[in-house]
Amino acid sequence: EKSKFYQNFYRNLNKCPQDIKTQAYTSMVRPTLEYAQMVWDPFKTTEIHSLEKIQRQAARFVTGDYSKFSSVTEMLNILHWPSLQQRRCVARLTMLHKAINNNVALTMPPYFEHTNTITRSSHPLTFQLRGQPLTYTPYLYSFYPRTVRFWNVLPYGLINQGSESFQKGLWQPIASGDIVVMLPKDTQVVPSLGT
Repeated sequence: EKSKFYQNFYRNLNKCPQDIKTQAYTSMVRPTLEYAQMVWDPFKTTEIHSLEKIQRQAARFVTGDYSKFSSVTEMLNILHWPSLQQRRCVARLTMLHKAINNNVALTMPPYFEHTNTITRSSHPLTFQLRGQPLTYTPYLYSFYPRTVRFWNVLPYGLINQGSESFQKGLWQPIASGDIVVMLPKDTQVVPSLGT
């Protein structure tokens, strides 16, 4: 059975050129998937995959390639569509950056403090996590603890930039693989934005 995406878009836009299909997805479908993404960023594998599945369906629809031998990942690369998980991560980090620089009316909780000790793996704006035990899953994956863990692995030169430059600059280490956005319970050697 086709999803609502196909029911609405396949019927009306099937014969449209690729740029029209792309615009329809990025302006009508993706914003719905990303509604309130700063505070609702799923950490369960099934929920992450459910959202990504819609974008992968959209990639096939936009390119018109339904072959089982074709790589959807390759289609996403050609379309320059980052994963929705990556986009949510960048959105959360950008919001935190704005909060720290008083560009939005969002106050950091008092139980987050800057560390006093600077090491090779930290910077002057590294936060210490306090409050609820980090084994408490709802707290662990809520906005502040999860985003602060990501924030602490970013280069100091990046977080010192203005909001627009910061958001654009986030994509470079993600695209190069220096920072990996992955499923929350995975582990990798390189600094990761998914744990």
